Amino acid sequence: MTWRYSKDKLVEPGRVVPAFITMQPEPDESLAGLFNRMFGRTVFSNFSAAAARAGIASNRPDFMASSELTDAQVEGLAARLGTSTDEVRFRLHPPARIGDNGTRGVNFHGQFLRLTFLERERRRVSPMALELNRYHRALWDVRPLSFDSSTMELLLDTCPVCGNKLRWRNLFGPEKCDHCRDGRGLPCTDLRDHRQPMVPEEQHDVLRAVAGLLDPRAEVREQSVRFFPDPWRGLAPSEIFHLLTEMGLATSGLSGTLLPSSLPLHADALYEAGRVLAGGVEAFHAWSDSTLTRKDAPHWTVDRPMASTGYDRLVKCPHISLSAKSLLQGMRLDIRKVTRRRRAGSFAWLVAWDLTREFHVDHARTRTFVKHVKSVIRAGGDLSSEKIPKTKEEFASLIPVIKDAVSIGLAASMLRAGMDVVDGIGKIGLLQPIQSPASLLLKANTSYSGSAVRQLMEQFQSRLGRSTEGDDLCPVATVLRNSGIRPLPRAAAWHLIWSGAAHVLCSRPDPSDWLREVLVPDPAAFIALLHDHPSVRTDVALPDQVTTQVAAQMIDSDIVVVAQLVKNKILSPSAKTRPLMFRRKDVEQFAEKYVSTPELKRALGWAKGGPLSASCPDLPPSAFDFAGQRSRFYLRSDCTGILQA
Repeated sequence: MTWRYSKDKLVEPGRVVPAFITMQPEPDESLAGLFNRMFGRTVFSNFSAAAARAGIASNRPDFMASSELTDAQVEGLAARLGTSTDEVRFRLHPPARIGDNGTRGVNFHGQFLRLTFLERERRRVSPMALELNRYHRALWDVRPLSFDSSTMELLLDTCPVCGNKLRWRNLFGPEKCDHCRDGRGLPCTDLRDHRQPMVPEEQHDVLRAVAGLLDPRAEVREQSVRFFPDPWRGLAPSEIFHLLTEMGLATSGLSGTLLPSSLPLHADALYEAGRVLAGGVEAFHAWSDSTLTRKDAPHWTVDRPMASTGYDRLVKCPHISLSAKSLLQGMRLDIRKVTRRRRAGSFAWLVAWDLTREFHVDHARTRTFVKHVKSVIRAGGDLSSEKIPKTKEEFASLIPVIKDAVSIGLAASMLRAGMDVVDGIGKIGLLQPIQSPASLLLKANTSYSGSAVRQLMEQFQSRLGRSTEGDDLCPVATVLRNSGIRPLPRAAAWHLIWSGAAHVLCSRPDPSDWLREVLVPDPAAFIALLHDHPSVRTDVALPDQVTTQVAAQMIDSDIVVVAQLVKNKILSPSAKTRPLMFRRKDVEQFAEKYVSTPELKRALGWAKGGPLSASCPDLPPSAFDFAGQRSRFYLRSDCTGILQA
């Protein structure tokens, strides 16, 4: 059977005549239900044909109530049904939108209803309600309601005999299945004979109030609104209903797209949401702070942001009205003030936003600080041992420390050294990182006092003697490479210079590169001090995987030479991912097989730079020869005489 209306049966709106049998609509009856009840006992068995005689040309008469009908069509429809135009308009659901966000919906008997909440394709009935009075209730078309509000019976949407979904295809009456027919083509299944399970009795009052919020009768809506205490009574009935629906979804953890054929909410979910709202403000706050929503799947619509609590889900939901969101935000502000007053005495000042505005501290770090303090308080920890400020004045004493703090990278820049030097002198004890709770207010994971860093740099520069151009001196970088200590003890060398234990010179008082500009008059004595330094441990085993920098130190070279060896496939990294890592055994085998130029210089007693080939006629040929070679390596077996000299 086709849904397409017959053009030869279409009657012009001005020429519509009343049907042979007319019935007055019930106050809460839907328009499609009235059509079905009126023409169910006539010769019209096709919905489209009956609508065509009323002047409505539609291929989907089940969508007739939500269609935008003209005044002439409304008058023709009222004439055909034998009722007034006001009764017809009352049962229409014209398009509507909520606020300025453009959320689509319909005007459901004077109340806004989300478009996906209106069931139009499928028919849902209550057999017990049809037994009491044979008409289709408008609330049965509200998709989140899975029960009849008068009998509290669960709705039936599938024929128990044929198994087909109930629809509006045929006009057999609201109590009949529109699929089942006997041998004469007449409807043969009476849905009133198939009772459905009942809602538990203890849920009746709450669920009747929830369903009554969208009841077509204004007096029922007003009674349902009075069921909920202040401040909910200041909202429209539909606003309360959408709040309850969203709360039910959050409680049941449902997500995904709301399909037209789905019935997402169980009666228990609406009951729990209604019980929370009926319990007052405190019950709602207890629910909003504890109810978590699912994060592993999208919610109903793609425009809904992810939420962590029930309150967040409500205020971020685009289907909640602006007035309801404003009410929720005001309630949250009031409860925060009450909670703040309930805190123990002096901790009423512990509010992240207030601290951020007053002391001009980064808000993200202030929240981290407040969260940490609250966790210690809840755990019953010792505030004194945690060095947690107990008053705002004590918190204010942390601000100068925060203002003076520098990150480890900035500290390295101020010392004109690398971060390994900063970390090393920190382990020696020269520089201590800022500890909790002040560290919680800093963005960097490790921070130091800027004044302490500047003081160290001034002391370091005061230890530098003045050198002249004619001095035959060796840079610190060369001495470190010739020391034989791996990794290079840069932090120990910096500490020796700072403490004055090693005598060094420099051509200017403020060197930009201390490794190359600071010169050592006695390299042998400096190397001896390095070996005796407490931070140097030559017997400490290196990890199985070493970085490019450590590998360069193990073969007496630098990272540029290591990169050249990798490029020419002489030394292979353990993986091609960045940063490059090398197997320690491979680097050790390379160092055992080949000898570098710095090692040969140490064997010959050279303490300065310069080409080795000009002063060593017995030097064997280089083991490798490639373009742009930065440093040369020789077979250790060919250099036995030089190494043993």
